[in-house]
Amino acid sequence: MIRAETLPASGHAEPHRTYKPVTYVERRAFFAQFCDACRRNIGGACFTQTKAMMFDTSHPDFPPEWTQRDGAGVCTTFDPKGGM
Repeated sequence: MIRAETLPASGHAEPHRTYKPVTYVERRAFFAQFCDACRRNIGGACFTQTKAMMFDTSHPDFPPEWTQRDGAGVCTTFDPKGGM
């Protein structure tokens, strides 16, 4: 199950849809695809990931970097290791 909420659009053509993995399996898949493979993940921690796990999607401090594109969760600050 993907938990997403529509937030007010900030000048975007479509509303911003936050993404937060709900189940353990979803979290592991998202972390493997983005967090674990990202240069921003230093020593197993990323500020965006930490905030996303701390706050509910409706909280103002939930990172907008975790969003949806074509129905799938993405991290817009993803910076692949190895310059991929």
